[in-house]
Amino acid sequence: MKSLPITLILSLLFSFISVSQNHSQIYNIKNDKILHLYESSIHNQYDYVIGKEYKPYHYYKQDNPYLNSGLGSGYIYYNGRSYRTKIIYYDLFTDEVIININNKTANSNLIQINKTQIDSFSINFGIRDYNFTYLKQPKNIASGFYETIYNQKLKLLIRHSAKKLKIKSLTTYKYKQTIYLKRNKKFHDISSPKKFLSLFPENSKPLRKKLKLLEINFKKPSHSKLINLIKYAETL
Repeated sequence: MKSLPITLILSLLFSFISVSQNHSQIYNIKNDKILHLYESSIHNQYDYVIGKEYKPYHYYKQDNPYLNSGLGSGYIYYNGRSYRTKIIYYDLFTDEVIININNKTANSNLIQINKTQIDSFSINFGIRDYNFTYLKQPKNIASGFYETIYNQKLKLLIRHSAKKLKIKSLTTYKYKQTIYLKRNKKFHDISSPKKFLSLFPENSKPLRKKLKLLEINFKKPSHSKLINLIKYAETL
């Protein structure tokens, strides 16, 4: 449905006011309904598309730098509104969100969204959803997109990234996860048992037992096991 012109909305508003003044019956108009009509007229499904053309820089038949090595679908949250997008890539090497507004899988008409305009975004690959939030100048870690795994007394985040490598003159990308825990208003790298335990010296013994029980692989961590560990740490 096409958006209503602003002039039409205003004329409707004045018509309602006129009717209420000239007739004994009073029509109560709720402000939120008028506001909804106004917002519908000035917003559209492409409001979030603020960025520049994206040109893939990797060879088509070689490894690519995208999350899950391909495209997904999801939502982009911008300025308090959500926008559905059928084709979305997350470039781990550049930490950029890429969309195709024409909903075509061909590597054309790709747009790199200005990341500072994105509050958060979600991407689905069919078997798993990822939810990312953009952190701007957080304490002691780089600005960028972080997957939020747990957010209570302690906050657990994962930074997904890719490193460019040359193997026998061929370019490849090595995927990496870095786990961060927010404690005492600071983010700490806990990508190994040693790093995690160093944050809780007073409770290292029970946490060491919990780690052994859960058998967490910090290189390829299970989200449920990590959350179990953090919840236990909160009780100590």
